[in-house]
Amino acid sequence: MPKVFDLVLVIRGIAASFVVYWHLVGTSHEASIFSFFNLPGRAAVWLFFVLSGYLIAHGFVYGKYSITYSSIKKFYSNRLLRIYPLFLFATLISFALASYFDRPIDFSLKFLLQQFFVMQWTHEYSLAGVFWTLGIEMQFYLIAPFLLLYQITSPNPLKTGLFVYLSLLAVP
Repeated sequence: MPKVFDLVLVIRGIAASFVVYWHLVGTSHEASIFSFFNLPGRAAVWLFFVLSGYLIAHGFVYGKYSITYSSIKKFYSNRLLRIYPLFLFATLISFALASYFDRPIDFSLKFLLQQFFVMQWTHEYSLAGVFWTLGIEMQFYLIAPFLLLYQITSPNPLKTGLFVYLSLLAVP
């Protein structure tokens, strides 16, 4: 079966590029030269997350993934291999720079788990503050299949979706 051009996937990639560009340039003088491309970071993150949620649901609803052990394992493996190596590489660079500039570093197990393994809910990355986006993304991927399964099996999907959405808004 030939690959199909997926415009939503392309737009999601562009949104991810906007996020990276914002992290690199932000509101500096260089950003004004390409102001069209400098979508504010938080707006780009929201756009990326909305498109990611749609693509994940689409993948489960239309058969790219299914609610089976092997398919869920494939889903998580794909997400982990796509995100975590770059996250770990950037974290190690941030760690090296913090050490080089003599920033105090907490070497506790809690710190290492939070900063290197995305195991926190407050999204306060002391090594690189912009990593809050990756923390949210990893946690979203962790629960996305379960949210979708709950939504699909619900007798009233609209009420269920609204309840889940409002419940997640309540989580800090």
